Amino acid sequence: MHQRITRVLKAALILLTGLLALIILYRLGGDIRAHFTAWYRDTRLVAWAGVVANLAVVGIALFLNMLLDKARQPRFRVTCREVPPWQIAKEPERLDPELLFVRLRVQNVGRTCEEACEVRVEQVFRLFSGKDTKPQPINDHDPRPLKWVGRDTKPITLNRGAFDFVDLGLLRADSREHFRLDFADRGHLDLWLNEKGVTAFRIAGTVYGKRAKPKPFAFDLSWKSFEFGPIVVEEV
Repeated sequence: MHQRITRVLKAALILLTGLLALIILYRLGGDIRAHFTAWYRDTRLVAWAGVVANLAVVGIALFLNMLLDKARQPRFRVTCREVPPWQIAKEPERLDPELLFVRLRVQNVGRTCEEACEVRVEQVFRLFSGKDTKPQPINDHDPRPLKWVGRDTKPITLNRGAFDFVDLGLLRADSREHFRLDFADRGHLDLWLNEKGVTAFRIAGTVYGKRAKPKPFAFDLSWKSFEFGPIVVEEV
């Protein structure tokens, strides 16, 4: 990103310089040296030119600093797929049946560390088979943070380039029509595939941090009610 900004600024400066040169040559016409000598002798014009030049230098410096600061800010990338480590099937220590855990991978792809990283599910929709049928929101769901894998829902710190996983939910081998979103201490939300006409669910949320711009995400999840296998994930 920094290299791209630098190239754009160089190109803009070259174009502006060329444009100013053409304007000066056009306005001066014949004896360029005589015009420059007259301008140099005009002390008021020289003073104003110095002020304008200083203001231009300060403005360009502030503009560059703002661009570079924006380029250095942390940024999030959210992914979810059908293979490990996004989906993990395992047997718990208890006598429960096999579970399929679905996870979101959250990565800081910015240039600086980010604090207070939190992933919230904010909307859940039922999807239907008909093309003209609109997604139906689940009204009894309120925005809640997801649990970081192996921990709780408390915000974490992600260094530059670092990533971590949050548990989106799980599917039980003995209840293949049922997917549970896990919010740790904030409870859970049960999604049932056997509801009339329901073919999938859309999970939408946002990743928040202290300095980074909030990163929205949305994934459609669908699975076969008669087969305990990977859940099909489509990014919206």
